[in-house]
Amino acid sequence: MATATILIVVAIAIPLIVPIYARLTPKLGAFPFFYWYLLLAVPVIAILCWISYRLVRVKPTPGAVAASTNGEAVR
Repeated sequence: MATATILIVVAIAIPLIVPIYARLTPKLGAFPFFYWYLLLAVPVIAILCWISYRLVRVKPTPGAVAASTNGEAVR
């Protein structure tokens, strides 16, 4: 759970720490640094969120699946 929290905090902090990318150089083609930094940040943030989701996802137990299908609790 702590790992997922750290990943989400990093994903939130990437676009919020403006001094990291508030500059024009280096340019990538006609795009200044802050454009391509944020465009690259989007897939990175999506991957971090996906990893966090996978870490905290609760897998159903086989007994829980059986209990939900026939309406009776499995002991």
